[in-house]
Amino acid sequence: KFYIDKFYACIFCEQYNELGELEGFAKDYLEDGISCLDMLISDNTKFQNFATKTFSISETDLDKFKVLYNPIKLDVSEIVNQCRIKYLTEKLDFKKLLWIGRLDEQKNIKLAFELAIAKPDIEIHIFGSKLIDNTEFGVIPKNIIFKGLTFDIPKTILSDNYSAFILTSKYEGLPNILIECGYL
Repeated sequence: KFYIDKFYACIFCEQYNELGELEGFAKDYLEDGISCLDMLISDNTKFQNFATKTFSISETDLDKFKVLYNPIKLDVSEIVNQCRIKYLTEKLDFKKLLWIGRLDEQKNIKLAFELAIAKPDIEIHIFGSKLIDNTEFGVIPKNIIFKGLTFDIPKTILSDNYSAFILTSKYEGLPNILIECGYL
């Protein structure tokens, strides 16, 4: 037989549809489901504050909310030094932008496409893949370059002469990518 000793779930932010209405896990399952959980893990306190104000959750169940912040890999000194030398010795390309994230509706990749159309003299390098939904992209501008997945964010950020990182998300819990970009 198979027994479950502990039952955990993760949630990072509330979700909204295109009309701005609440949808997703929290709306559909949180009030009824949290009593079955031993712990609800997030990477921010924003969601816990939202859930406390929005849903009927007992004090006992509120104690199940735990925040575990994502660590930033600090061993990037060699990469940073290489990039500083590169930036000091090479001409910067101020027309190359970086976008990293899930290619899902929440991350609003279409806004990056709009920027690419409005500014055809720039390139936007996209790192990521679809995870949650089947967002349709339509026509992809020629200056959007898909680079695939990346799991080493510092190395990716510093791998090319990117002049800026763009965040197009409709909403975030804790935008870890901004923390990682800011660290570098």
